[in-house]
Amino acid sequence: HFRLRLNRLKAQPITLIVSCNRLRRFLQTFIKDLSGSGTVFLRKYMLIPLSLFFLWGILSSIIRSNLTTKDLIEHIGIVKQRQISKIISGRNNKSYPLLISLKDNNSIYRLPETYSNSISKILQQVRPGDQISIYTLSKWKSLLTWGKKNDIYTLKKNNKLLFGLEPIKNEAPTQLTYSFLFFVASLSLYFIMLKKQKQLTQK
Repeated sequence: HFRLRLNRLKAQPITLIVSCNRLRRFLQTFIKDLSGSGTVFLRKYMLIPLSLFFLWGILSSIIRSNLTTKDLIEHIGIVKQRQISKIISGRNNKSYPLLISLKDNNSIYRLPETYSNSISKILQQVRPGDQISIYTLSKWKSLLTWGKKNDIYTLKKNNKLLFGLEPIKNEAPTQLTYSFLFFVASLSLYFIMLKKQKQLTQK
């Protein structure tokens, strides 16, 4: 066991050196491609990540269109505060979601943009002191559907449904169509550019 541990310790610096050399070669190639032809950079570094992003969109749309109440997690509590908050992400990207917090609960629940047209109605129906039931998705399903862990997908007050899953499910087909078209386009462009590159190298 001692010799085995000793050999592992000796191998660690070698592995680190190899990893550093690989990273250095990658950075050198990346900088060279960045300063070179835009089409080469697009093919090598952009199109595949874009394809994966749109594939994620396809998966998100499929999950959204098949959501049921069984997928939701219930949170019952007394409304502590509800307010429209200004959130800035990036330089000029601003959003004004409705945030709801419950007493005896440290979480802050957010109304997704899909339900933005219902904000004024919800503010009239839900007030501090009201008992409500908020329904969210699990962490991994929220991630897969391009949402956040505490996004509200269904809201009830006194067992009366204020809104449900219909808006989310209704927008899923449109999202699926656009994600599929952009996925096919980006992937097709990648293989077209790859084929042209191979033809040039063979000449």
